[in-house]
Amino acid sequence: MRLADIIKQYRKANDLTQGDLAEACGLHFSHISRIEKGFIPPRNTVKRVARAMGMDEDRLLLSAGYLPKSMIDRNLGEALTDEKVQAIALKAGTELSDAGREFLLKMIEHAKTITSEGDKQRA
Repeated sequence: MRLADIIKQYRKANDLTQGDLAEACGLHFSHISRIEKGFIPPRNTVKRVARAMGMDEDRLLLSAGYLPKSMIDRNLGEALTDEKVQAIALKAGTELSDAGREFLLKMIEHAKTITSEGDKQRA
């Protein structure tokens, strides 16, 4: 279901005007109107609307075409913990500045943390 349809359906089911929902989100009513007409707002706006609606942020982000951060982290984590990907990244990293190489190493370490935390949660 499209973001516009989800929001409009929620608003009507809860007998809210666009202004009511906008106020709950901390937005101008014209934002809700534009969204219901198919405009895709920035990621943070979608999250504000989800919170105001009491809806799962990831579900609403997906309906707007955004990949939720949890999915990005998990996919990135799985890729960066693959030994072949690490070897390629580190080889490419030799052409980076010291700061760039340090950033790359931090990303790999962060990916390992994300992946190990996800493994613990699934166990």
